[in-house]
Amino acid sequence: MGVRTGELSMLKQADREFEHDRDSALVETGTGATGEPSALSRIDVLIVVALVVATLAIFWRVAQCDFVDLDDRAYVVHNANVNSGLSGKNARWAFTAVVGSNWHPLTVVSHMLDCQLFELDPAGHHLVNLLLHAGNVVLLYLLLRGTTGRVGASAVVAALFAWHPLHVESVAWVAERKDVLSTCFALLALRCYCRYARRTSWWSYTAALVFFALGLLSKPMVVTIPCVMLLLDYWPLGRWATSHIGRLIVEKVPFFVLAAASCAVTLWVQMDIAVRTLDSLPVHQRVMNAMVSYTDYVGQMVWPARLAVFYPHPGGNLSWMAAASSGVALLVVSAMAVLWARSRPYVIVGWLWYLGMLVPVMGLVQVGGQARADRYTYLPLVGLFVAGVWLAADWANRTRARRHLVAAGAGCLLAVAAAVTWRQLDHWRDTESLFRHACAVTGRNFVARFGLGKNLVEQGRYDAALAELSTALEIRPRDAQALYTKGFALQQLKQWDAAIDYLRRALALDERNPYQRANLAAALLSAGRADESAEQYTLVLAVEPNLVEAIAGLAAARMKQRRDEEAIALYHRAAALRAELPAVVNRLARIYAAHPDARHRNAAEAVRFAESLCRQSNFRQPMFLDTLAAAYAEAGRYDDAVHTAREALRLVQQTRKPGATLSQLAIVLPERIELYASRQPYREDPATVEF
Repeated sequence: MGVRTGELSMLKQADREFEHDRDSALVETGTGATGEPSALSRIDVLIVVALVVATLAIFWRVAQCDFVDLDDRAYVVHNANVNSGLSGKNARWAFTAVVGSNWHPLTVVSHMLDCQLFELDPAGHHLVNLLLHAGNVVLLYLLLRGTTGRVGASAVVAALFAWHPLHVESVAWVAERKDVLSTCFALLALRCYCRYARRTSWWSYTAALVFFALGLLSKPMVVTIPCVMLLLDYWPLGRWATSHIGRLIVEKVPFFVLAAASCAVTLWVQMDIAVRTLDSLPVHQRVMNAMVSYTDYVGQMVWPARLAVFYPHPGGNLSWMAAASSGVALLVVSAMAVLWARSRPYVIVGWLWYLGMLVPVMGLVQVGGQARADRYTYLPLVGLFVAGVWLAADWANRTRARRHLVAAGAGCLLAVAAAVTWRQLDHWRDTESLFRHACAVTGRNFVARFGLGKNLVEQGRYDAALAELSTALEIRPRDAQALYTKGFALQQLKQWDAAIDYLRRALALDERNPYQRANLAAALLSAGRADESAEQYTLVLAVEPNLVEAIAGLAAARMKQRRDEEAIALYHRAAALRAELPAVVNRLARIYAAHPDARHRNAAEAVRFAESLCRQSNFRQPMFLDTLAAAYAEAGRYDDAVHTAREALRLVQQTRKPGATLSQLAIVLPERIELYASRQPYREDPATVEF
């Protein structure tokens, strides 16, 4: 019996619909008939170019940012092994040294290479961070596109990763090179692993293992990558359905071995710090903070406001209700992810990606006083981005109207993220901007207050610094560094009694610090308490016998005590250790040129010391020229003395805001010029001279 024409037509239409559904499913999973990843197309290239160009444009202002006084100095600026550039000796040091309580030798080597190329120009260091971030964006897009076949969803996830404000810290902070560098190697490892999973290529497997090892050498936070590989086996690779779970675990044993070794090294390096904080932060407080931090990160992902470089740990101030609420929320979302494991596998994969990758930095082994940190979300947030974007994409695929709505929403979301990121970069211009913003958006933040106060001291803004340091000490009254810094600021304002009080309190908390004791000795000397000053300097030199500043300080104290012979010998000892120290050279020249006792005058030595100092353009300053003039007068070169003293006076008068020393010189120089013009040398009591 023949088939009717209408029925034949219906059968052909059904067959075409079946073929279309099958092709759509293949695109959805990212595979073709052979199970290979779908090839990149022209649209992929355009998307990659657009992502890179937009990322560079949004973050380009990092080139205008300075180093900040938070790890940048320890890692780069004041680290002689790093800022001297890349060499075999320095590279060997990088693999044996602990920098900032961390062992990440490959990151240290990358900083050395930056210094080799850019020296200490911060723009170069920041731009390398930016280029690594842009490379990570491309790698993430290629990873998702190659494993899922979803072009639009992969592009949106990559853009969120690229432009989210939570990621500004990892890019704009030079010390966080470890974030962008380790993520680069981690994504390369995942890419190679996915290639191995598709084709069983042992070359790809080996490459994945090597890249994983490089990632661990950059930052040990990527220890969870083997677990991420297992998640990818479930979705989108679909290997759990075709392979026994035991086999999938066994093939990752080398990765787990490397991860375990990295954990052991990290714990060994940080054990002292972790043990010291155990008493102040008991385990139950760490667990509570971890639960709250998980939900706080999600909240900041959705509403990235009030971001700061440092969030103080709440310690015992964290309520059980907040921790319990966070715990319930985590359990509810986890239960939903399990329920959707078959119908929406990307949800459980993304959720576990997020939870698992944050485990190493959730403070269960606490190092430092932070509750959480924006930089910790750099790679973990990818899991939430994938879960959210894929959910939205699946919902949108049901109707054309939904697709338009989701596309418009995604565009607005990315535009807002880019704008907030652009604004967030303002706070990373310099140390003052960074800490002022942190003080404004957080509560009792000792780190931000002290960092701001210390930076203001370095700028010479002592009155403003005192206000910040006082606030910091209200939060943490027994912090030795804060007490010392406030004492130093008071010292610069010549408030000697208050300065000595704070410096003594700081020293009581850190008695083995010779530099703090030397500063106390200097304050005592300036306050006219020469005997106490000499006693403190003697204690310093018992610990640090070659500390030039202490030797010179003790010499000044001996001058005040009228023990000139000892003082001159000490000045010579200091000059022998560091001949270029201008204060020591100037003091020796001054003693030989203007000492009232003829036994201590030596015209030839005075001229030699003073000329050696003023011959250098950066030391051709009024006080040094004044000494040279006195040396010329002692040598009988009165015309040279008058000319040099007049030049010193001219420089003083040109200075718009003279300090105490320059103001004093402005008064005494005219009198000295008259003396030299009348062919008379200048004499002074070295015990009374303050400059």
